[in-house]
Amino acid sequence: MSKTVVFGFPGDSQLYVADVEAGTVKPLEDTDGRAGELRSSSAPFIRGVDFAVALDPADKAFSGLFD
Repeated sequence: MSKTVVFGFPGDSQLYVADVEAGTVKPLEDTDGRAGELRSSSAPFIRGVDFAVALDPADKAFSGLFD
């Protein structure tokens, strides 16, 4: 199974694609607009991910919050 996720942040119209195995995060080119349409519905769309949480700032992920 691929370890690649597409995500976006509130207030930022850009979508990003993260390849966990390669250790990269890049802007996603939504060439046909489908990802943007799905995102604009404001409903979470989760497939193939069993846990995700947004943190602000990222330091919280490493502060023992999830130990």
